[in-house]
Amino acid sequence: MVMSGEKMIVLLLIFATILSGCNTEPPEAEVVVNDDTEISTFRGSYHWTEGAAEYDIPPQLVQSEELERTEVDGGSIGTIVFDDGSDPSISIQEWSENEPISELNAVNNEVTFPEDPGTYIFEISAEWEGDLAKSASYTLYVEIV
Repeated sequence: MVMSGEKMIVLLLIFATILSGCNTEPPEAEVVVNDDTEISTFRGSYHWTEGAAEYDIPPQLVQSEELERTEVDGGSIGTIVFDDGSDPSISIQEWSENEPISELNAVNNEVTFPEDPGTYIFEISAEWEGDLAKSASYTLYVEIV
């Protein structure tokens, strides 16, 4: 059976669309504050369609990965954006030396940063719904000014 060029292109586009939906790793994430400040995150531990990865806890990641802190005004609102456009359910925890110490309120992928000046380490935990359980954590390092 010989296919016309148009049919071949359509089949290739369908195949590419199917493959693009089969990401082997979680998306990257960033936090955008006041539409002009982008805070990079470090993707840590995850469980995904093709496997899993385990990383240190957020304070240790800040040191081992030499994460740079980003200055943010106290009380600023940040929007968590995933590079694949997905919208997982999220929670955000503030970490001290070896454990989470508080949870920030996250509504519609938005978080309000603390008012008090200082250096903060946060962990975003994201979970995607679907046939397979998918989750990932992201560490961000900020200085509230």
